[in-house]
Amino acid sequence: MSNVGLMIGAVVASMVLAIVVRILVEVVRPSDRHRADERDRDIDMRGEQAAGGVLGFGMILPLALAMAEAPHFWIANAIYAVFTAWAIATSAVKLVAYRRGF
Repeated sequence: MSNVGLMIGAVVASMVLAIVVRILVEVVRPSDRHRADERDRDIDMRGEQAAGGVLGFGMILPLALAMAEAPHFWIANAIYAVFTAWAIATSAVKLVAYRRGF
């Protein structure tokens, strides 16, 4: 099997394992985490909207690398970096909103 096949297999296996473990945990000990009030929904929406700009503008870099025919390694790392920045921005906005309010 090639490296690409191994990578795809690892990703699929980890997704399936994560889903199965989450289902088992919820069956054994259900959580109240999925019951969000209005404030939680508003904070979640604001965090996603604010970080959406980071994701939108950040994807310009991998696009530019692809148009410049850069090696796949650098394009993939740029995509990963943008998604990491998006996740950090989302979390930061949500944390500030929870701590300081709107």
